[in-house]
Formats: sequence, C-alpha cells, structure tokens
Amino acid sequence: RCLQRTAVLGPLMRVADAQAPCAAVAQRGLELLFQVGGVDDHIAHAVARQPDDRFRGLLLQLAGRREPRVVREVLRAWEHAPRLAEVERLLKFLEDPHVRGDARRVFIAGGHLYLARLLDALDDPRTSLGVRRHLPRTISRFQSPEAAAALVARLPREPDGATQFKVLRALGRMRAD
Repeated sequence: RCLQRTAVLGPLMRVADAQAPCAAVAQRGLELLFQVGGVDDHIAHAVARQPDDRFRGLLLQLAGRREPRVVREVLRAWEHAPRLAEVERLLKFLEDPHVRGDARRVFIAGGHLYLARLLDALDDPRTSLGVRRHLPRTISRFQSPEAAAALVARLPREPDGATQFKVLRALGRMRAD
C-alpha cells in the first residue's frame, strides 16, 4: 500500500509543478496523500527535489511532524530554496541533535538575512537555552567578519557559562578555518 502511494508522487509532483489549471488539483492530491500518512518522508523528498513556493504550506506541515527523516527532507528543500523556510521553526530545530546539522546548512544557504536572525536570537534573552547554546557554532559557520565581531561582542554579556564556552569554541574554529 505504501508503495502504491509512493508511486503516485512522481506524476503528482510533475503535474503540480506545471503551469496549468490542473496544478491546483495535483497539489490537493499531494495534500490528501499527506493526510493519509505513511509516506511523509517520500512527499518531503519529492518536494525537496523541486522546491517551489506552492509547496511552502505542505513543507511547513511536514516539518511539524518532528520525525527526523521527514524533517531532514524538509530541511533539504529549505536549503535549496531558503525563501520557503520558516526561520522561527528553523531556530527550534537547532535543539534537535538529529537534524541540527541540516538546520545549520539552511541558515548558511539563507545568507546575510538568516545571519541577522541568528544574531538577534543570540541577543534575545527570551531565546531558550536549548537554542542559545547552538547559536555560536551556527553563527561561526558564516565565516564572516560580521559573525566574528558579533560573537566577540556577545562574550562579556553572555550570562550562561556553557554558552560563553561555546562562543569561545566557535571563535577558535573560525580562526582555525
């Protein structure tokens, strides 16, 4: 049964991607298949191969499933098309060790705009410690003077010792690279 549902994805994706009146019907078919369940990772993989604005809502629903294999495929789509990502949800994925690396790649793909959001999150006292402690390494991956300056500036103001240590480690990595 799963194989039957999965076999339908290719044609549905091609039709949904077409600039034709039947594209809306095909997109609805994908949404119905999503509701049936059992093929979430296959749907996410198919969308990741050709990310499009029309599938943004579907990707957000799939990201809400919180199954690592499904979320990884959603993150792969977001990496190829960062404009489709929901940055606040992406920040929360930094807490999950199963998808953290994938989330970091999306931030890098998002460029300066996503770096700015990471820097805001680092300075925001409402950012959870689970996210905060992974921000320095994520920021360091941008390898930019702006990222380094923000980490250095944060060091004396960071109240959490573990996050301070991670800021130092991130700066060390930036210097080594």
